[in-house]
Amino acid sequence: MDFHYVAMGFGGHGLSSHYSPGFPYHHQNFEIRRVVAAFNLTKVSFVGHSFG
Repeated sequence: MDFHYVAMGFGGHGLSSHYSPGFPYHHQNFEIRRVVAAFNLTKVSFVGHSFG
């Protein structure tokens, strides 16, 4: 089976600039879609985690 891992760092987390107060975090969906499109992916699986 041929597969690849892509680790994403979302805006508003870690060392990236924080979102403005009240910014809806469901906008991360758009970030995921941009990555899927950029890599021309047709089948994906997601794994999430939290350190908090």
